[in-house]
Amino acid sequence: ATSGMSHMLEHLLFNGTTSRKQKELYDDADRIGAYNNANTGEYYTNYMMVTPTEHIQAGMEIQADMLFNSILPPNKYDKEKGIVLEEIAQSLARPGTQIETDIQSILFDGHSLSLPTLGTYSTIESLPLSPVREYYEGNYIPNNMILSVIGNFDSADMLEWVKDIYGKPGPGSVFRPQDSNFETGFTLPSKSSNKLFHRSHSDTTTLIHLAFDL
Repeated sequence: ATSGMSHMLEHLLFNGTTSRKQKELYDDADRIGAYNNANTGEYYTNYMMVTPTEHIQAGMEIQADMLFNSILPPNKYDKEKGIVLEEIAQSLARPGTQIETDIQSILFDGHSLSLPTLGTYSTIESLPLSPVREYYEGNYIPNNMILSVIGNFDSADMLEWVKDIYGKPGPGSVFRPQDSNFETGFTLPSKSSNKLFHRSHSDTTTLIHLAFDL
């Protein structure tokens, strides 16, 4: 029921914080010549901030504000749902993406990795904001993040900036929703198959046909 929630949350973090409205987030990044973007994969969501050397500290402050202080405004939720649904529609038109999705669903049958990172039409349309907010509060904490900094800077200064900018919220307890139908982490699913599958797509419904035993 929550498939695609990490991807949905990625979109929501660009909609304003406790100290910046959405337009201010974009304007502040543009003002320092920054490239601010994100993408979600199977294992993590990656937030990137690329700035000129002289503005790296300001870029870090903008990014940390998004990561830790986003308000996830309810009035922007349906708009972001529409954007995510459009991305799902675009993925259905890309054969390479569909091949990868189909293989993942069969190889990891019974594991959460079998679910599409983008989500599906039904999960995104049915997903309320409250579990997304709970997921945000239980995962976007410093002790659940990995920070990589690359560029022209003094390492000692950078360590102090990282502690000051990204360390302010302090550590917290990680919470992830569990689904009894799917294994997570390094736990292998109990299901196994020696079947050959043929898969076809019809509108928003995926049909899997068992061809024959191997």
